[in-house]
Amino acid sequence: MAKTAVKNGAHLLSYTKALSFLYENEKVVGAQVEDVFSGKTHTIKAKAIINSTGPWVDELRELDKSKKGKTLHLTKGVHIVVAHRKFPISQAIYFDVPGGRMIFAIPRGKTTYIGTTDTEYHAAIDEVSVSKADAVYL
Repeated sequence: MAKTAVKNGAHLLSYTKALSFLYENEKVVGAQVEDVFSGKTHTIKAKAIINSTGPWVDELRELDKSKKGKTLHLTKGVHIVVAHRKFPISQAIYFDVPGGRMIFAIPRGKTTYIGTTDTEYHAAIDEVSVSKADAVYL
């Protein structure tokens, strides 16, 4: 999406942290951001603002004081990647497992992707890790 946005004239900044928002007529029109590597701050104004912060979406909504109603339900999806020769399937497949869930396997080139755990997650967003229970499940 970022490459397409740039292709269509967008200016892209990555690895930045929103410090505050700029408003005109109670509408967000920009933000004061910090480059997480250099520490420099920048003021950005835009015609359109998109919150594409993934699991941090509600933190940004708190900064904007717009966190009302629905909030993000965090889950953790763990996948295993194996050599295709070890699991040589020719098309995507899935298996029903207890609890109404499923596990899938998808071949792609020289690898096969197997997943997902998709379990509730309540720990630190910046410190996600794979547990033994995740691996045993898959």
